Amino acid sequence: MLQTKIKKKYYLLVLLVFLPIQTKENNKKNNLETFKKIFDKANDAFLQKNFEKAIVFYKEAVEINKAASVYFNIGMAYYNLKNVTQAIKYFDKALEKNPNYYNAHHALGLIYSQQKNYNAAIKHLKQTIRLNKKDVDSYAHLGANFMALKQYEQAESYFKSAATKSPQNKALVYNTAYALKLQGKYQEAIPYYLKTIECDPEFEHANLGLAKSYLAIGDFYHGWPYFEWRFLNYKEHKSRYNYRHLTPQDLVGKIILLRAEWGLGDMIQFMRYIELVKNLETTVYVQMHRPLHPLCKLCPYIDKVLAQNSKCPPFHLQIPIMSLPLIFKTTRETIPTNIPYLYADKNLVQYWKEKLAHNKNFKVGICWHAKPIFLEDNPLTKRSVPLKDFAVLAQVNNVSFYSLQKIYGLKELETIPKGFKVHTFGPDFDDSHGRFMDTSAVIQNLDLVVTADTSIVHLAGALGKPVWILIPYVPEWRWLQNIDTTPWYPNARLFRQSKPSDWTHVMLEVKKMLEKTIRKK
Repeated sequence: MLQTKIKKKYYLLVLLVFLPIQTKENNKKNNLETFKKIFDKANDAFLQKNFEKAIVFYKEAVEINKAASVYFNIGMAYYNLKNVTQAIKYFDKALEKNPNYYNAHHALGLIYSQQKNYNAAIKHLKQTIRLNKKDVDSYAHLGANFMALKQYEQAESYFKSAATKSPQNKALVYNTAYALKLQGKYQEAIPYYLKTIECDPEFEHANLGLAKSYLAIGDFYHGWPYFEWRFLNYKEHKSRYNYRHLTPQDLVGKIILLRAEWGLGDMIQFMRYIELVKNLETTVYVQMHRPLHPLCKLCPYIDKVLAQNSKCPPFHLQIPIMSLPLIFKTTRETIPTNIPYLYADKNLVQYWKEKLAHNKNFKVGICWHAKPIFLEDNPLTKRSVPLKDFAVLAQVNNVSFYSLQKIYGLKELETIPKGFKVHTFGPDFDDSHGRFMDTSAVIQNLDLVVTADTSIVHLAGALGKPVWILIPYVPEWRWLQNIDTTPWYPNARLFRQSKPSDWTHVMLEVKKMLEKTIRKK
């Protein structure tokens, strides 16, 4: 999350400067005195926050001396009256008189930033740093404007300049780290996150950003402790729950309550640890998101599934599920991969086997749309793949496609290209038997799942089925970097974007691999 505390409110100060008046020689002295009296009255009114009165006097003064500073002050008075249109008009007049008038460029840069006219803001802010290369504030706002335009490399450059000039400003240092993270430059982001935390050890976003950066480069040793900052109010959470010092040996023979957190896919990914807990001769209660209850009840290593916020039976220890890697000191090499660790209902597996038996083609389940995230400008949330981009796979012979998509993105089925047939299962799918129950049974009867980064990735992976995962250019921490496999799911293959927003190349690679897979079969 970009930190905007640098100057959330822009206090543009009036310039109380008296400039030489250019008048005709014979009236010079009188006009100078008259101007000074009027200008002083205007300044007094401004300082008393009587901006309407200040404008009247400034406009009288500007009739005598059309100096850039007077036009600027009129603009400032209008700005304080929240009349931004008039403020811009007079700031522009100041620049007509003096194109190098720093304060006018700065004021316009900040106003256009507020109006989300980012290109205009950048134009003026670049002039401010041309006129004053030590202007940290303008470097910072340039970075913020380029972030808004999703030009992260440019943002990184200006944030770095600002942070270099003001290394103790935690917001500037943090924003540098954040700009690097959004480009997938996790290794480069780490020193900036560390510096931010040095400035403010309790900075929650910096601590979590550092955790994800460490995890993304496979440094789990340093990553898991910082990952505890994922809770919205970490200090409160830390005071309520005391589990960070625990080792697996401390769990032996205890009644353990494991609490769900984050999303459904996260829970499916980390449920592998519940079996490790059960193997310590424990009794395991799991408070889980309701959609996952039916699947959890099929797990032999869970003694009781509870609703979130429900009253719990007595227990010895309670632990958030995503903190188990910290307790087990998981490294990249020791990720539990006892797969499958989730199981489909046997009766449903048989039911769908009979339903699909008529189709002798190679069966591929597809899922294309991830749950919409409120952070729409964050490339780490751009996980969905347009369904039409899957159509190239239809060129492969003897393949049938089945939709595993639920809730989101279903309207795309109405506009897919001709010749691309996607089988669907109707509105009752996953409803009567519970969320994911039909889906898991169908997956067990498919040859392959090809999916965007959604909960289906983790479901197919946990069931032990081959799954091909479509990964955006800037991946989430869990998919690491520069590899086409994942230590989380040995049965998975990653297909990564080679440039942002380009799924065409990815799907062509999937097509080639699909052709190769079918030839081998």
